[in-house]
Amino acid sequence: MNKRRRTVLLLIVGVGLLSVVAAFLLLPRRLFRPYHLPAPPPRAPLTSIAVHQVQWKDCKGVDAVLQSGVFLCDVISCDVIEGVAPGISADAARTRYGAPAGEWRDPLYDVHAHYYELPAGRVSLGLAPDSGQGHWVTIGYPKRAACNDVVRDARLLAQILEIRGSDDEIYFTVRPAEQVPGGLGLHVKGTTCDSLEVHGIEPSYRHERRAAQQ
Repeated sequence: MNKRRRTVLLLIVGVGLLSVVAAFLLLPRRLFRPYHLPAPPPRAPLTSIAVHQVQWKDCKGVDAVLQSGVFLCDVISCDVIEGVAPGISADAARTRYGAPAGEWRDPLYDVHAHYYELPAGRVSLGLAPDSGQGHWVTIGYPKRAACNDVVRDARLLAQILEIRGSDDEIYFTVRPAEQVPGGLGLHVKGTTCDSLEVHGIEPSYRHERRAAQQ
């Protein structure tokens, strides 16, 4: 092999290696994280904490369960999603709540969605992708999105920010006491809790207390 061919070959190999290194650096962090991540011991008002890698978003996710007797809407402001059904379709919402205020690109899931304007913020209804034909999500975007305003319990907020650590964002789901379905998923970015996703329950201060008395 003459000197010119050797130079060309080395150049091609060098470019190939640089491309591999660049691709490696640009890959999302979630590909290098195990699904289950270390969790700190829970403190009041929580009874358990599990940390994992969110598969649909490049951030950590948390499943936290409240202690018995602690109401979800007492530790997190439910104002923006008060009485809104979880996972309701756009057609069902139109029948139940009337025509939406408009349509937009939902910021959390990056999907087309319908929205309703409420005094406390905006409720967005979108069809999120999954391994099947998608599923409807109900997400509230509070006007007052500072975490100090959204998270009512300072002890809970301290644990959320502790687990977020130096990460840009975290998806923190808070669930009622064990054996109670549903919960609220907080998207935390910096010191802003910009959205609340409703899981399996219809958040309501009255509903929680009525259910506890049964």
